[in-house]
Formats: sequence, structure tokens, C-alpha cells
Amino acid sequence: MRFKIKYRDDQDLPPLPGAVKSRYVFTDRRTFSDPSQFESETCRFDWFAHGANHRIENNMIARELSAESWFIEITTIDQLMDLVKISAIGEITIDEDGAIDIEGRDG
Repeated sequence: MRFKIKYRDDQDLPPLPGAVKSRYVFTDRRTFSDPSQFESETCRFDWFAHGANHRIENNMIARELSAESWFIEITTIDQLMDLVKISAIGEITIDEDGAIDIEGRDG
């Protein structure tokens, strides 16, 4: 299973041994029921200018965006437990999309 590592700094060096930087897709959800509300209230940009698969779901606007992050492959519970013992690990959480995130500590 591939785990995303949330790291507070934008590092060029892997935050954990075996970490690999790669692109991933995530869902950007906003509490506006219509894209025009987003544009009129934020005045930042056209909602449709970025991302793909723009839609309304659960009365919120949503779209797919891509980003880059560090990931680590863990295939056994023993590997996960060994990772938890590393002092660089902060928290291991499950985000709103059900992805498991490992937060690295600074310094």
C-alpha cells in the first residue's frame, strides 16, 4: 500500500528512508453549491480554470486537482510498526478521501 507523507517543509531530500516523490490526484471540495458563488465570493479565479471533472456533489462544488508529494510503500503491518518507531514520524491519519497520511516532524 502506498502512503502519502505530509511534510511541513518543501524538501528536495526524502523525509523518510525509502520515500519517493510522485504526482497524485485529489478532490478539491468547497462549501459553495454553485461555481458562480465561488467566483463572486472569492474573486480569485474562474473555478473551471484549474483541474478536471468539475461537478456538484453533496451540495458542494468539487473538482480533481493534481499535486506532488512524498510517498512510501508499506506492504506489511510490521513495516508500518517499524515506521512508527522512527523519530521523524509525527502522526498517521486518514484524510477525508480515505487516504492514509503520514505526517513528518520538522527537525
